[in-house]
Amino acid sequence: MLYMNFVHNLALLVALCAIAGYVVSRWRLAGYVPWVQGVSFGTAAAAAIMTALQLAPGIIFDGRSVVLSLCGLLFGPLPALLAGIIAVAARLALGGSGALTGILVISASVSIGIATRQFFLRKRREPSTGLLLGLGFVVHAAMLALMLTLPNGTGQDIIRQIALPVLLTYPLATVLIGRILSDQRALRYSIKLAEQQRNELATTLYSIGDAVVTTDAAGRVKRMNAIAEKLTGWYEAEACGRAASEVLNFVDEHSRKTTENPIYKSLRGEGVVELSSDSVLVSRDGSERPISDSAAPIKTVGGKIDGIVLVFRDQTEKRGRQESLRLSEARFRLLVESAPDAIFVQTEQKFRFVNNACLKLFGAESPGQLLGTPVLERFHPDIRAQVQQRIATLNEKREAVGLLEEMLLRLDGREAPAEVAAVPIQYEGKDGAMVFARDISQRRAAEAALRDQELRHLRQRNALMDFANSDFLDTAAIGGVFEQITRIASETLSVGRAGIWLYSEGQQTLECACLYESSKGAYSNGMALGLADYPAYFQSLKNKIVVAASQARTDAATSEFRDSYLIPLGITSMLDAPIFVQGDAVGVIRRFKV
Repeated sequence: MLYMNFVHNLALLVALCAIAGYVVSRWRLAGYVPWVQGVSFGTAAAAAIMTALQLAPGIIFDGRSVVLSLCGLLFGPLPALLAGIIAVAARLALGGSGALTGILVISASVSIGIATRQFFLRKRREPSTGLLLGLGFVVHAAMLALMLTLPNGTGQDIIRQIALPVLLTYPLATVLIGRILSDQRALRYSIKLAEQQRNELATTLYSIGDAVVTTDAAGRVKRMNAIAEKLTGWYEAEACGRAASEVLNFVDEHSRKTTENPIYKSLRGEGVVELSSDSVLVSRDGSERPISDSAAPIKTVGGKIDGIVLVFRDQTEKRGRQESLRLSEARFRLLVESAPDAIFVQTEQKFRFVNNACLKLFGAESPGQLLGTPVLERFHPDIRAQVQQRIATLNEKREAVGLLEEMLLRLDGREAPAEVAAVPIQYEGKDGAMVFARDISQRRAAEAALRDQELRHLRQRNALMDFANSDFLDTAAIGGVFEQITRIASETLSVGRAGIWLYSEGQQTLECACLYESSKGAYSNGMALGLADYPAYFQSLKNKIVVAASQARTDAATSEFRDSYLIPLGITSMLDAPIFVQGDAVGVIRRFKV
């Protein structure tokens, strides 16, 4: 009969604790949670006292020890002390000879529960079954020991009467009630954690800079963030529950055919799926935007697909930048390709790009003859060490190289003088240089011709000075003087013919006083040129100090002689200078290159 009474009493206690736990979970006012916990479990303990089993006048047994020890273990000092105070008040109100012992049991239960929490529950959120069972034995062993404080020596009799039922049932009740309360707390914690995670995910979803749409396993929209609303033209409230194909309309921008939604591909088990780069998103209002996106499955712990998350981004600005870059690159390439100077790019000391002028400079017929070949091979061996050092300056130190004259080598081995400069660049992700080279072979030839001409003029001047200072002028006839002058002019200027022509009365004609032909070594005279036949030439002599015609057959001043004089005699250029006597032009000294 005693065992049944204990079982009934403990069953009521389980119900009371479950109710207390429910109240604690529902009434969670900020800052008042410990008070609610203490009052709830104190009330449960008081109810247990009021419905206790009475063994003798003023001596009762109930489950307050279970309630209070678990309150101290699970909720800490403040709730346990508050519950203990309520339980003490209830026991004092009931009175009787066992009141003091009851208060000591209350104190012991609270203290043991708090101590167990401090020493055994610091690193664990929830107690184990073993810990609960141990707590039950210790608390009720202490309760039985406190029975010795009962008056009139009744404690030993009471201990003999209840020790076995108490030690058999109360620890088990502690485990049962402790597990119920612990599971309630774990459930509340899991719910709270899930809510936090859901809130964090929602915050992430709505804060992310890309458009995000999530669907269920059937492909129906569940969530959309603000960016997705803007791009699709659908509000989240309107889109939720609708098929993804209705909200997300993709078409090929070229063929205008509908593109399969990547959400459905991912739902079929194709994993992460990306949309074709030629696809555009057609908004609800009909506007179109190029986008990039990817759809990925949302899987349960067991690996089952529970939905899809689609992340996409408006590519309008990026497409615009890419198109601008493409046009800029095309314009730059056109400028480089059509540049009159040779331009090439080197990385790793090899040709990577060459323009048309570069092909011409090196004598190549196609870019393939140069691309991938070592740059140093196209420089003269005498300067390759210096070129190697300059390439290191460009590629490693990233410093430009100023304009230098260097000797390049064509593919056929011929030398090609050029002015070369270079600036460091990155090409196809590698450090290198853009090199500019200007062919200066014509300039060098012109400079050499100018130097040769100056040298001939110097020889002529010296020869004429020597002739002027010689005794020949004092003794020779005028014809002999003319012969000497024309011969000196022909030899020092390296021209085939040189002659002295004198004006007639009124300057209507020019008559040849002496003509020297170096190829024959002979002199002649007597020929005449009339103003009426050659008016442009005579006008040029009148207007100009010197008539210099490097292309005599086409020059405006000398082309009149083309058919009658220049072509028959093989003359290509002319240099005519007037002869002055006392300030008046009396004739012309003419030099012809044959």
